Amino acid sequence: MQGGAPLPFIGRTREADLLRHRAASTGSNPHAVQLVQGPAGIGKTRLVHEALDTADVRAIWVRCWDDSSPLWPWCQVLAQLGRGTDHLFTSDAAQDRLATFSAMLAELDSCGPVVIVIDDIHLSDHATLLFTRFLARAEPPPNALVVITART
Repeated sequence: MQGGAPLPFIGRTREADLLRHRAASTGSNPHAVQLVQGPAGIGKTRLVHEALDTADVRAIWVRCWDDSSPLWPWCQVLAQLGRGTDHLFTSDAAQDRLATFSAMLAELDSCGPVVIVIDDIHLSDHATLLFTRFLARAEPPPNALVVITART
């Protein structure tokens, strides 16, 4: 921003339109995960904001940080959706990643349709990446579109 006014959004209209279309068809779209990838400072987050600000969708935003707890971004998503996570991480479920991931997927699916934005996933922990991959391969896909941004 310069002088309080946002800089104009220039270019990338094709990419913004594609993302807007996918967001609008959340729940009926076979693509559960959309990756927005590029070098630092190229405008990945701005592109997602521009696309979703003009789409009529419910969106949840979380940002990944270095050294966060395992699955922290996904726990934040569930909390923003009004879902607790304590029941997902019982001592039995902690031993069985598939059971935990399946339970998390069911929680997300029951909250949809929703667009979930995970910003800076390249900073996330290994468990977050594994669950995101699990969600991307889920059949049927969840009642959500997950948009992730990552640095190249």
